[in-house]
Amino acid sequence: MIQEIQCKVCGSTNTTIKGEKYPGYVEKTLYTIYGCQKCGTNFIIDENIDKSIYEKIYSSSLEIEGYDKYHSQSEKIKSYVNPLKFLALESSIYYSVYNFVKQQPKCSVLEIGCGYGYLTYALAKEGFDVTGIDISENAIRSAKENFGNHYSNDSLIELANRNAKYDLIISTEVIEHVDEPDEFFRACVLLLKPNGKIFLTTPNKDFCKPDAIWYTDLPPIHKFWFGKKSFKVLAEKYEMNFHTAPFSGYFPKNDNRLVRYLRFQKEVIQEHVVDVNFKPFPGRKKIEEKGLRGVIKYLLLRFPVTRFVSNLVYNMTIEKDATLAAVFWKK
Repeated sequence: MIQEIQCKVCGSTNTTIKGEKYPGYVEKTLYTIYGCQKCGTNFIIDENIDKSIYEKIYSSSLEIEGYDKYHSQSEKIKSYVNPLKFLALESSIYYSVYNFVKQQPKCSVLEIGCGYGYLTYALAKEGFDVTGIDISENAIRSAKENFGNHYSNDSLIELANRNAKYDLIISTEVIEHVDEPDEFFRACVLLLKPNGKIFLTTPNKDFCKPDAIWYTDLPPIHKFWFGKKSFKVLAEKYEMNFHTAPFSGYFPKNDNRLVRYLRFQKEVIQEHVVDVNFKPFPGRKKIEEKGLRGVIKYLLLRFPVTRFVSNLVYNMTIEKDATLAAVFWKK
């Protein structure tokens, strides 16, 4: 169904309804998913959304599926001599950051949406002059307690008003959360030094089948679902050069990329993640890792030989990753 809803990425009103009454992150919430025919972005309309949702998540993150891993990584990372390399083996998100920054001279870095602060910490250990910012006071408090004074609760607008400038701006899995991705990207451009670069990652819509509705964190945690075309539109609008980061050399220690790709070709409508009290939603289905299912999962994901061969085949045949990572710099 054609809808004249304006896309906040490209400005087009050539949009369609991709899905109605789609389950939200919180119990009893439902959303309409729109798709932009010009830039390919899927999105929700974010009116009447509880703006305190991230504070609630970070205050109870040990229990919440998905966010519990962030706390786990922040606890583990200090025991590693090379924390950035540790992160690179944990997730394709950080693999892309690792590959990018190792080619850059030591310089000033702003991490936007630093969460618990472990990536900022890892970059500081690499010799970068880095500052991490986040909108969550709980997250910044935790980051300072664990990793020192590399962090602030500033917004992009506050930094721009102080005329702050950086050589590199890194933001992993943030742009899909913001209300206005076009304004977010514009603010990043304004914060760059003349030869600066922006490095963004986000869940990759192009990794799924073309007609997929929403194979990313449930709304309103994620408000947008981007593909390469979305980033290309932003780059052109602000006269930036742009290229996507490669993943052909990525061999994760806990993931089978071929299995993940095949799984993402069949979309499953997700269950709510939390109930109205922000406790784990009791109706959310969990796959039991027992019996034959457990053996198969072990062989595919944990058994090193099977995992390595599968990832080798994947890297030789398919370029896409579940993470879309891109570098932008001024023309």
